[in-house]
Amino acid sequence: MAIEDPTLIPSILFYSLSWVLIAVMLHKKSFPSPWERCKSVDEILSTLIFGTRMSQIHIDAYEGHATSVAMRKLEKERAQRVKDSLMAFKGVMMKLKREYLATDPYAYLQATEVKKINFFASFLYYVHMMLQYLCQYTKMVRNLITWKCSNYTFVLWAFCVILGTLFLFIDITSFIMWYCRIAVWVWFSPIMKLVDIFFVQKFHATIDHLTKEIRKNDDDYMDSLFSSDMFKNMSKKVKIAQEDATKLK
Repeated sequence: MAIEDPTLIPSILFYSLSWVLIAVMLHKKSFPSPWERCKSVDEILSTLIFGTRMSQIHIDAYEGHATSVAMRKLEKERAQRVKDSLMAFKGVMMKLKREYLATDPYAYLQATEVKKINFFASFLYYVHMMLQYLCQYTKMVRNLITWKCSNYTFVLWAFCVILGTLFLFIDITSFIMWYCRIAVWVWFSPIMKLVDIFFVQKFHATIDHLTKEIRKNDDDYMDSLFSSDMFKNMSKKVKIAQEDATKLK
């Protein structure tokens, strides 16, 4: 369908994402332990549209506990199997590397060269920060897809359904063309100078503006220093010392 009519590609993508979210939701709703289940789309829709409260659920003691523990154990075993496969693949690649180094003297010289790497060096700081944010955003996306944040996932699902429906009636070529036109008219027009003057400079001041502020602050500081009581007392003591020196002459 997408090959015959490429204009349907956006709708197919958004509907596919919404379908994946619904499939994950059904899987979470069928989890044996009630504590691991999530809100469903119909429950959230009924609350938003009709204002009805979600029905109360009676949970027996240790309901589905044994089955959920077994499923968690199975998931850990699957993760360990994937980890073992990756470690085995790494071992094979290291073995191939050792065999290659044994046949190439130049490569062996480079591999045996002593290299000192400080992982806390300043040039790796930004790499570490990027990895930190990557891990954080990956965890956020995982929680969003697995319906751990049911309300936010519902918003994402509704957003995908609405956009998929809109793109069924909107010509994607005209949409892209007008989007590019508006982007060029906005970002490359004199309007950006006004944005820079009234908005950007409040948060990112220019060098001239910073220099003026520093000079103004220095002048205000010097004026306040000269008018302070401490400076007046010091000036009075200096005058007395000068008068005493003149009398002694």
